[in-house]
Amino acid sequence: MLPEGVEFIPSHPMAGKEVSGVKNSARVNFADANFIITPTEKNTPRGVEWCRQLAGTLGFARITCLSPEEHDAMIGYVSQLCHAIAVSLMCASDNTHLAEYTGDSFRDLTRIAKINEKMWAELFLWNKENLIAEIDQFDTALQEMKQALLAGDRDHLEEMFRISTRRRTAFDQR
Repeated sequence: MLPEGVEFIPSHPMAGKEVSGVKNSARVNFADANFIITPTEKNTPRGVEWCRQLAGTLGFARITCLSPEEHDAMIGYVSQLCHAIAVSLMCASDNTHLAEYTGDSFRDLTRIAKINEKMWAELFLWNKENLIAEIDQFDTALQEMKQALLAGDRDHLEEMFRISTRRRTAFDQR
């Protein structure tokens, strides 16, 4: 459908907010954000390099090329699972007094639960196999924690906390 000489280069800037529209616009600093290029067989090396340079010009510090399949698997974990958890947390309890006694952890974890229902339903359904696999993996970890609680296994809980702290520390250093 594109005219001769025009190349569509699939890419995904990993930056955004939970709100949309002109009234929510703001200056964006992409320095801490990732930019993923997902070239297909229709893309030329020249086109992919142009996209890489554009992302660099916009200020993205980390620019990566992934296959569309690798992208979808990764997005199932780092984006869609996070949205699924935030939405599920907000749907788990119809407590109208949350704002009166929650702290930063609840606000941070549920910020993305304010969601564009049409867009995210479509995204979830397009990538449902990857998202279901990630939900299953998350459920396994949550059940492991539940079993440690049921057993009163402080050592296992502490080990899970040490693992999460190490992994988050490594994440923060990148």
